[in-house]
Amino acid sequence: MLDLSAIIAHHRDLDFLLASSPEQDNFISDWDGHHPFYQDAFRSGKLSVKNIQGYNYLRSDIELTQKVIAFHEYRDRICYQEKEVLLGAGSTAHILAFVTWLKIQEIKEVYYIAPLYFTFHYFFKIQGINLRPVSKQQPIEKNFSVNLPNKKSILLITDPVWYAGYAVPETMIRKIKEWQNLTGSLVFVDGSFQYLKWNKDQLELSTLLCKELTLRLICPTKAISTHGFRFAYLLLPKPYYNDFDFILDNAAGSSSAYDIGCSKICMDILNNPGSNQALTEYIHNIYRRLSVEQLIRTEIIPDCGYFIFAQLQKKVMRDFQAMDGKYFEQSKYKNYVRINLLSSSVQNLFKY
Repeated sequence: MLDLSAIIAHHRDLDFLLASSPEQDNFISDWDGHHPFYQDAFRSGKLSVKNIQGYNYLRSDIELTQKVIAFHEYRDRICYQEKEVLLGAGSTAHILAFVTWLKIQEIKEVYYIAPLYFTFHYFFKIQGINLRPVSKQQPIEKNFSVNLPNKKSILLITDPVWYAGYAVPETMIRKIKEWQNLTGSLVFVDGSFQYLKWNKDQLELSTLLCKELTLRLICPTKAISTHGFRFAYLLLPKPYYNDFDFILDNAAGSSSAYDIGCSKICMDILNNPGSNQALTEYIHNIYRRLSVEQLIRTEIIPDCGYFIFAQLQKKVMRDFQAMDGKYFEQSKYKNYVRINLLSSSVQNLFKY
């Protein structure tokens, strides 16, 4: 088993490294997005005096909540009520709220399928809650299987596996659903990179899970790869809403009026008939070009998102910095690194 504390340390060291050389253009695992879409939509007017002088609460913005509800009714064919949608300024605040709620409930142990975003490891360590893996493999690996506990539990999964752009298989989602129904267990899905599938089948398989026993974290800013404002939300069973809302209120306080305005624009983009399909096709084409020109090699065939996990040509790799498997609880793919297909560094690959 990997040292989960080491994962936190690796990310902390990386933050210091990047902060010391912010102008470098050779970090191919970058998290920023560079693409030709949506700029015009965000060239909006000035903030009003009311926005500037008063507190603004993203969590309680009914108009934005309704836009989210409309999105899931259109995309998933699922109807949510207002108190099943908890808005927040980014995924991190929701992760903190979830871990805080576990602490309040005096939960000592949570099961999970690796990988988890390192923020989960960080907050779980702070709160002294044990994380127990239910698999020796990750969904990207061959012979992936899980050993779910035969009791009522809490399971944490990430779908898709963000660093590899790989959605959790339907067979596994259905197995988890069957286990949910059998044990009454709660499942938290970190779906921060959902709604970025490359094919035209837009169904996110975590929608198949039991709605009354599932919390889904969604981050629309990633779905349009536009990161200059903070917006994410949690889809959760109605009985949990008030507790999570109170935690989020105390953890994050009020919001930025700019974030609220941009979040509405973001949802308008996703609710349009074309949604983010032009972006996903653009990302997919970059991956195809890297493959055709044999600049990368990978056994893990991506199907979503803007990250892939692959090997770079040796002559290329020496000119770039990258995040390898140690950042993602992954030790089986030697010389594989995370590549951001929308990174400015990727465009430099085509010069080789």
